[in-house]
Amino acid sequence: LDAHMRRIHDTGFIPEHAPTETWEAAHDPALYPLDAVMALAALAAEGAPASLEQMVASLTHPAAVMRYWAAQGLIGLALAGEAMPPAIAERARAEDDVQVVIPLCEALALAGDPVPWLRRLTDILSAGPDPRIRLQAMEALTNLPLRPEISLEAVEQLTDSDDQYLRASSTYLQQLLCGTYAPGNAIFDQDRLDTRAQSGRGYPPPLAAVVEVTPGSLMTRWSA
Repeated sequence: LDAHMRRIHDTGFIPEHAPTETWEAAHDPALYPLDAVMALAALAAEGAPASLEQMVASLTHPAAVMRYWAAQGLIGLALAGEAMPPAIAERARAEDDVQVVIPLCEALALAGDPVPWLRRLTDILSAGPDPRIRLQAMEALTNLPLRPEISLEAVEQLTDSDDQYLRASSTYLQQLLCGTYAPGNAIFDQDRLDTRAQSGRGYPPPLAAVVEVTPGSLMTRWSA
């Protein structure tokens, strides 16, 4: 699998809507060092306490995607009860890539006092404007201690968003924050479902496959 990922230059490690999603950036080894990213992501997935030092060291890597995966590894370590060194909070305050800041805030909120990091995530959620950055912040807030006095107002502002992913995720988190969530609650608004909204950038409607069978042949025709 690793060999195949290298052969096709897999870009799946890049956060959605990151600047390195473009073909040119993803093929620049300074911006997307694929071998190093794969190794760090594998280490992050293992969640071994011994990886803490490398995760912290990788937070200063010049490639944002490396810092992103280091932050993801720290989330796993925080969930396992590992303490976060002071250097991580310092990096969270200095980091200029919001897609790295979000998982750093999540790790720090899991490992210590969540309040300052919940506030930072709420600020990111409110600021936008990229819907996928907002969605990433929303997911982090959903995974953390619920503090409606910090986040509820910002979450409620997105429950009628034109972006269906933000609309559904904010509706769910709003119910959690208000203590009204139940498994039978409506989260998705079927009347506003947009099958074109695959990434928030507006894709054309999917093609439908029409299979035509005639004696001696089988043909698939695609139609809008």
